[in-house]
Amino acid sequence: MNKLESLKFLLGIIDPNYSFSPNIKLNDKSDIEPVVKIASKNGLYYILIEKLKEHGHEISENKQKKESEMKSLIDLKKTLEIIKTCAAELNIDYAVIKACSTVSHVPRDVDIFVRNKDRIRLIDSLEKKGMICVQKGITETALKNRNMKLDIYTEICYMGVDFIDTEFLLQSIQEDEIFGIKFQGLNYNSTMILMLVHSIFGHGSISLLDFIHLNNIRNEINIEECEKYAYSKGWGKVFKMALNKFDDITNIIYNNNEMIYFPYLFDKKFIMECVSGIDNFEMSFSEKFFLNVTFIQDRIIFEFNDTPIYNFVKSSETARNLINSLTASVKIKRGDKKSIDDKE
Repeated sequence: MNKLESLKFLLGIIDPNYSFSPNIKLNDKSDIEPVVKIASKNGLYYILIEKLKEHGHEISENKQKKESEMKSLIDLKKTLEIIKTCAAELNIDYAVIKACSTVSHVPRDVDIFVRNKDRIRLIDSLEKKGMICVQKGITETALKNRNMKLDIYTEICYMGVDFIDTEFLLQSIQEDEIFGIKFQGLNYNSTMILMLVHSIFGHGSISLLDFIHLNNIRNEINIEECEKYAYSKGWGKVFKMALNKFDDITNIIYNNNEMIYFPYLFDKKFIMECVSGIDNFEMSFSEKFFLNVTFIQDRIIFEFNDTPIYNFVKSSETARNLINSLTASVKIKRGDKKSIDDKE
C-alpha cells in the first residue's frame, strides 16, 4: 500500500465516521507496516492495534513498541491521579487540555493549564510525589513521571498575543475520562478554540489524532459562541479561517473520498494570512525573522518525524532536551509564552 492507501485503511479501521476504506486484505507484514508507521506518527498506534484485533486481523506486534505503549499507559493513569491529588491538596483549579478523549489513544505527554500564581506550588507538590522537573522556563515547564511527560501551561500566547484568557479556560472545565480515569478537561467550545490556535501557531500542523477528535466534536460546538469569543480577543477572522480550513479538509476526506496526508502541515501562505487576520497586530523586524525561522524549524521537525534520526533524538533524553531548548529559544524570540508565573 502507498501512503494514501494506508491512510484510507487506517481511517476505515479506526474511525466509524469514515466510509470509504478500500477493501484491502492484510496478506503479509509489508501490508500493515506502512499503516502502523502512519498510526505511530499520528498518536494512533494503540487504537489501530485494538481495532485490528476486533476485525480479526492477526498481526505480529513489535514487542518493544507494545511494551513501551503499555508502560506509557500505566504512567498516564498514574500521572492523571497525581495531578488530581496535588490540585486537591493545594485547592487549585486545573484543566487537562488537548486530551483528545474521544479517541482511544496513549498520549506522548499530558498538558495541563493552571493559573500563573499556582504554578510554582504545583511544581513543588508534583516533585514531592516523585515527578522530576526537566524543563522550567518562559515557553515551557515540563516534568516527567517515568515514561510520561507533563507540560504545564499558564498562558496561551503566540507571537506576543494572548489568544485565550486564563479564566475563560478554567471556567470551561468539565469532567472527562480516558481509560476509566476521570479528570478535569475542557468543554467542546474551548477545546475547539484552543486546538485550532495551537495547531496553527504552536506546531504549524495538525495530527490525524487531533483532526479526528475535532471532527468527533464538531457538531457539538456552538460556532457563534466560539466566534464571539475570538472576536472579543481580536482574532475572530483567524478563527473563521482556521475553521474553514478544517471543514475543507473534512469535506475532502469524508465527502469527496480523497485523501490528505497526516500529520498535515499548514503552508506558510495560510499561516501568514492568519497572522494578518489578528486585529492591530504588528511585528518587529526581529519577530518577523524568528517567525520565518519557526517555519523552517517546523518543516524540519515535520520531515524528520519518525525517521531514524528523529527516533534517536526521542530515545535520548539529553538530545531531546537539547532540541527542545533550541526550538524553545527561537519561539521566545518571536514572542511565544506558555508557562510563566507571576514571580518571573
